[in-house]
Amino acid sequence: MKAGIVVYRRDGTSLSGQWTHQDTSGILAKELVQDVSLGPMVGEWPVEVFKSDGTEYFTGSLKSVSLGDSLILTWNGAIVDAPQQPAQFVGIGYQIDSNLMVASFEQADANEQ
Repeated sequence: MKAGIVVYRRDGTSLSGQWTHQDTSGILAKELVQDVSLGPMVGEWPVEVFKSDGTEYFTGSLKSVSLGDSLILTWNGAIVDAPQQPAQFVGIGYQIDSNLMVASFEQADANEQ
């Protein structure tokens, strides 16, 4: 398993995320989730994920559904360098308060997509 983490902070109707993964050697990068309503961080929204150098890495959507006290997260879209090849990441998260969420994630197995 190759896992990463992401921490989101609410900024109006957007979530600004900082993420890292084993493949980035622990270097932080940014993520932007748009059109997120106030309240529980449950829904589906546009997402852009950037590399640590600021170039776009992934574009698509982020879906969040409730699982008890936690959230199941699914990122669907494409890696910018391979736009014809769909990519999916899956994870579990927790909304700490109205403005903060933390999650772990990993790339989904191509056979599960």
